[in-house]
Amino acid sequence: DSFVDHANDDTIIYQRIQTSYWENVLKRAVEEHHRETQSAFAERMLNHWNTEREKFWQVIPTEMIHRYEQPVTSDEGDELRA
Repeated sequence: DSFVDHANDDTIIYQRIQTSYWENVLKRAVEEHHRETQSAFAERMLNHWNTEREKFWQVIPTEMIHRYEQPVTSDEGDELRA
């Protein structure tokens, strides 16, 4: 079973990280976690960021999608654009 198998498409939108803005938000969160916890796992993620970033899912509640100040897709015309 994977996340996708259990995700409720009626209440959330999920996708891989598609924009540099949201990738930077994610990376800063991992960096902060590493700084505060000295997590070896977080350190490995940061050291291999180019491959590790592709493993994350961006999960957005459907009712919040139009409240985001930054687009969540790289396609400016995409319906997921906030």
